Amino acid sequence: MHHKPLNQLKTISSLDFLKQVYRYQTIDSTNEEAKRLLKRKKLDDYTLLLANEQTSGQGRFKRAWFSPPGGLYFSLVIKKTFSPQGLSLMVGMTIAQAFKKTLNQKVFIKWPNDLISQGEKLAGILIEIVDENIIIGCGINTFSESYIKDVNLPDIVTYHLKDEQRDNLLYVILDHLQKDLKVFEREGFIPFKETWKKHAFCLGKTLMFSSPEGSFMGLVMDITDEGGLVIKKDQDIRVYFSGEISLSEIDGEI
Repeated sequence: MHHKPLNQLKTISSLDFLKQVYRYQTIDSTNEEAKRLLKRKKLDDYTLLLANEQTSGQGRFKRAWFSPPGGLYFSLVIKKTFSPQGLSLMVGMTIAQAFKKTLNQKVFIKWPNDLISQGEKLAGILIEIVDENIIIGCGINTFSESYIKDVNLPDIVTYHLKDEQRDNLLYVILDHLQKDLKVFEREGFIPFKETWKKHAFCLGKTLMFSSPEGSFMGLVMDITDEGGLVIKKDQDIRVYFSGEISLSEIDGEI
């Protein structure tokens, strides 16, 4: 793994578009804290909440997200000036590109909101809407491998980074994300679709898919301009905007 010398790494203090930055050593959840702050006052567009540890990190469907010290946990609050349809896909693509740029690591996107490496979860994205605000929550595993061994969680993977390297990864993610959000606001997911497909592991694979109607094995054929997953089951082709791909069916290619 190739890293920049630490004296060349950048930090978020040089990102002018961040209007407010709240830093926490430990917190229950940066998304939950963002909601609490929004109840008490208005937050500026591009307010960042950043934590070193979360005691009650959450993923989709209120599932617990393992968030020990040393991970990268943040929530970016922006004004809701566009439809968030497909936003988690774009954010996942941005994070995947940041891993490649800063760490020379290719990671894959698991539709609709996770990133995976070696067949295991590396990062998760949780988009929440509060009044006229969008909260983009991200949890990225950059903590020590010892935490995984201690709690015996076989389905997650981590890239242990020094503080300076973690700061640089965050800088690149946010720098790219701000630029990508400007494009997304105007044009939606379409400009990101082909790049997203290059990072997606699921296209062309037959996988277990869980939808509101039940679970089934299906061939993942494509993704739509709006971010829907095109799946073929027997001779029936449908587009799904909600559901989940089972990691247990994935082979060792990723």
